[in-house]
Amino acid sequence: MNGGLGFSFLPVIQVAGAQRIIESDPRQLFSSGNFTIVPTMFGANQQEGSLTVAGLYDYYLEPNNLTENETFLANDLVPLILKSLFIEDESGELAAQLTEKHLGDAELGNFTSMTPGLTDLSSVLFIKEGTYENLQLISQHNPSAFFYSFEYEGRNSLCNAFFIGNQPPVPHGVCHSDELIYLFVYRFTSIPPSLNAIETEVSRKMLQIWTNFVKYGDPTPDGVALLDGIPKFAPYNAAE
Repeated sequence: MNGGLGFSFLPVIQVAGAQRIIESDPRQLFSSGNFTIVPTMFGANQQEGSLTVAGLYDYYLEPNNLTENETFLANDLVPLILKSLFIEDESGELAAQLTEKHLGDAELGNFTSMTPGLTDLSSVLFIKEGTYENLQLISQHNPSAFFYSFEYEGRNSLCNAFFIGNQPPVPHGVCHSDELIYLFVYRFTSIPPSLNAIETEVSRKMLQIWTNFVKYGDPTPDGVALLDGIPKFAPYNAAE
């Protein structure tokens, strides 16, 4: 990785081999409509970036003795994050604007003060922006493209499981993949180790939304009774 942070999840355009899956840039395929149209559901968690910031702390800042380096944190951290995503910013203007937007109220140089803003910044750059752009492109050709925002913070988080034995000082919030806690069985060290009553109710609603989508191609189809509290999902429409 150019930025040395270890983040790289990019599609590979295949140019050789008898069987190829991706032969063109996915953005071009989605823009042109040259893809199989099936019901699609996108989503993002409220604090997607807490996992990224925790990894940044654990795998880069701490090993390089930068956790309390005020000059680096204030001036070089955001440009480094951009570099890790192969985003060119020679003038530094983009880094300056992102710093103002997401870290304008933080004490620059203090990692603890910067953590909420870094989490929001990372949420957008690493997950939410790409997810939303894909949604916009696909929905131009797909009338059954849905989007959800998962914002329930329970007692447990999969973010903690990613850093067993060495928890970075980053609040997990509603971390990347935390919705899976309510769709599958996980055993945590909490009491109870699975879901309490409130979390079980969240799980029941999540399961209905997901199973409806699998069964009908719509998370809240007409004619299907929904559990109390589940809002109607409308297909995404860029014009609206």
